[in-house]
Amino acid sequence: MSEDKITGVCGNEEITFDDSPDIVHHILYSANQKPYFEVVATFLPGATLTINGLPRAEEDIKWASSCWGIDIRLVSYNDFSGGDQTVVDSRITDSDLQCDSGSTLSKNEDFKKFFREYIIPDEPTPPTRIYILYIGSDVFPNKQTIGCAHHNFSLNNYRYQIIIISDDAAKSWNKSACAHELGHIFFGTVPQQSNDDPTSNKNHPNAHSPNSNNVMYSPSGENQIITDEQRSKALKSRLIRR
Repeated sequence: MSEDKITGVCGNEEITFDDSPDIVHHILYSANQKPYFEVVATFLPGATLTINGLPRAEEDIKWASSCWGIDIRLVSYNDFSGGDQTVVDSRITDSDLQCDSGSTLSKNEDFKKFFREYIIPDEPTPPTRIYILYIGSDVFPNKQTIGCAHHNFSLNNYRYQIIIISDDAAKSWNKSACAHELGHIFFGTVPQQSNDDPTSNKNHPNAHSPNSNNVMYSPSGENQIITDEQRSKALKSRLIRR
């Protein structure tokens, strides 16, 4: 072992090692590592790709990360927005991507084949990523909903996390739509707990916050507030990476 002393900083404390720089770097990197979520974005035909000239998925993730105070990373990107032959051949349309209990997706063999072959081929197992699908329709068929979270979508004996976001969510007054749907996924993947928002009450039960300024209020609009209680539950998600 070398007699040279190597110093580093851990918090506000200086530390000294009698070892190689590689070990020092490993220790410091581990000490500074922050928990994070991984997201994959996919744009289907007609979906808006940019917001004010900036990449839409990156802007959504950046905004969501700032709202939640959690590192959310865009790790992969699929662009079928121009009517790519892949989507045409797969026969996937916006009408296949409904906002319901998940039964529409689970029964749609075309969607499951498309998702399996083109969206998750390199997914780690068990699955830990969140999949955001941007569609070209302004809203869902109910003429109101602009985003939907399907947590624990079953496929290949695993459970995947899917968010579907319509084109109206690209408008500035719906800026927090992605952050809102991510919250549903966070809450819905906490082991041995319900998917309830921890701030919900009898007037705003289960999934949503009663605070009209909160990201988890419905509609979320441009809301930015997330409580410590909400963030604490999100960080218990089984999807969190460290």
